[in-house]
Amino acid sequence: VAFLETLSSSISTRSSNCLVRFFIFFSREEGDLPKMAKASTLAENLEKELECTVCLEQFKDPKVLPCLHSFCKICLEGLVCREGNAWKLNCPSCWISVEIPDGNVDFLPVNFFLNNLLSMVSLHGDSGSSNLECDLCDNGDPPVNRCTTCCYFLCEFCTQAHRRLRNTREHCVVSLEEAKKMGSEAVKKPIFCKEHDGELLKLFCETCNEAICRDCTIVKHREHKYTFVKDAFAKNKKNMLKILSETKSKAGLLKRSVELGSEKTVQEVIEFFQSLMASLNSRCEELVHSTLKLKEAKQKSLNNQQEELEAALCALQSSLEFTEKALENGSEVEILNMHKQMTGRLQELTSTKWQLEPCAHDGFKFSAGDQLEKMITNFGSVTDRLTCACTSTVVMGNGLEGVMYNTLCGQCVEFTVIAKGHDGRKQQEGGDRCEVEICTQADDVVFNDSPKDCGNGKYTFCVTPNAKNLQYQLSVKLNGCHIKGSPYKWFNEMWNLCSGSWCHLTNGSMMASCKCSIPIAKKKFKEKKKVCKQHSIRVLTTEPTSWGKSRITFESGMAVVGSNTFSNAKHSWKVQLCDISEEFAFGIVESTSVTDNSVNLEAHWMWKSKTKYSQALSVPKLSSITNCNDKDVIECYLDCDTETFMMFNQRTQESDTWQGVKGGVRPYFQFCQVREAVSLNWQENEGDVED
Repeated sequence: VAFLETLSSSISTRSSNCLVRFFIFFSREEGDLPKMAKASTLAENLEKELECTVCLEQFKDPKVLPCLHSFCKICLEGLVCREGNAWKLNCPSCWISVEIPDGNVDFLPVNFFLNNLLSMVSLHGDSGSSNLECDLCDNGDPPVNRCTTCCYFLCEFCTQAHRRLRNTREHCVVSLEEAKKMGSEAVKKPIFCKEHDGELLKLFCETCNEAICRDCTIVKHREHKYTFVKDAFAKNKKNMLKILSETKSKAGLLKRSVELGSEKTVQEVIEFFQSLMASLNSRCEELVHSTLKLKEAKQKSLNNQQEELEAALCALQSSLEFTEKALENGSEVEILNMHKQMTGRLQELTSTKWQLEPCAHDGFKFSAGDQLEKMITNFGSVTDRLTCACTSTVVMGNGLEGVMYNTLCGQCVEFTVIAKGHDGRKQQEGGDRCEVEICTQADDVVFNDSPKDCGNGKYTFCVTPNAKNLQYQLSVKLNGCHIKGSPYKWFNEMWNLCSGSWCHLTNGSMMASCKCSIPIAKKKFKEKKKVCKQHSIRVLTTEPTSWGKSRITFESGMAVVGSNTFSNAKHSWKVQLCDISEEFAFGIVESTSVTDNSVNLEAHWMWKSKTKYSQALSVPKLSSITNCNDKDVIECYLDCDTETFMMFNQRTQESDTWQGVKGGVRPYFQFCQVREAVSLNWQENEGDVED
């Protein structure tokens, strides 16, 4: 029952039903089998269910991932890749990231029931297509019998030997036909201890939660609490069935929740488009009303024009008739007396300019534009890729996801919240409700606002921590839930620059510049230890350090170091480069003293002229940072726990990483000519929030 329950929970419903029927079929007595039903036919039906979804072939040495999806061992080996210091692979079915110790998939458990199922298919299949082999010899001969005592398939030769040996001649050996009637019991195999040859795993260590052998109790599991496998199985089976029942119940609730969510989304779509249609209908009525009003105004103007022209025509005709009748019927004296009045009226009518063209044209035009039509084509979207807060992360600057670095007091820090789905993949759209709060350990709120939605699943905000040597806490919520790792904590450190007399320190020792050239830079130190008492930096080196083709001895006056020594935790800082030359070098070096700013240049991790240098590199390598120019801002991220150091050029968006950073280290800058300068404090973005 436990086997079938586990099987059902690990594969699809269709697969589980098919497999259950398969086991029921093989559990029947031979006389109960339908005449037309053949085991080989069922085996053919199960062929697809026993295929690896990666290679599309029958499982070979199937391994189980933590997500309970199974794949061939060799297929998983091809999916393992290195991410930093860890080996990982993404499950081909659900894309969950799985860490593989040392990149060796042998650490993954074997899918025992798939192996058993494969054996059952072979056992009940045609003899010619069966891939069963004898368990005792290496000849590859097909088995003819099975020992139910030691659970081994035996070839003819091994069967005879099994029956002759004193230790095994009393064992119960049955034929394969009889084994077929035994159902799943026929393919069970004994499990031996990997550390003690020949020892069966008969005990279960409750302390370590693993099966052990008798020898394990006196070696690795000494004084641990353990019991017999049979008793532990009964106890754990009960718990597993309880969990299985709860999971099935939750699955039912989740299914109903999916249905309700689907119905709700459909209703939202319908209501939205109904609202949109109502708005369109309302706009349609407005445009129709405007058209009718425009028509009425035109008609009124034309009617008025028509009335004016008709009145003018009537007046002209009346004057003409009066003049004609006067000329016909009047005397010469009477006509002469009315001459002035009649001619004046006629001249007035003939000289008047009447608007004979229509005062309003008959044209109407509807301009809809194509913006709405284009927008409607891709308007709205429905997706099941919802943002999951528990997989979403935040990045400080251009550091690693989910990692908080101690910051330098007064420097602006940019944060980017990266929204992800349940599968851990980054979201491509915005629209989430993102809430951010930053406060100090004294509960003073520094930032409490909504960050900028970039529209691509990222949300950004900036803050400038000014509280010296104080701990800060960052709380980030997406859609009301804390993201992975929230709330985060980091320490805001206060340190500055130190240099020799050849450099000039300003702005509270946050900026250093080279004030004169140094001819001494061409000399070689022959002393094992040279102390420059007149300067604040000691240089411990016997030979000039080689940087590229030229050889430069690091004289203390040309060097600038940070006042802090970093020996543990994670640290970040930014530096602006000014008027630098090609020979300018910067990075970190080993600190030999906390009090007098001494450094050991033989232990260095530096960048200079497109090249990266480190103590571990016998030959310098080309850097991924191709160039550094005037006013470039370099972000530095030091992780003393993982012994890594990373630099990022904001202008070129290029970065490089150094490994094997050991011991206490300090930021280091090597000047080569006048006017070169570095600054830890400069005007960045005007809109940054300061605490």
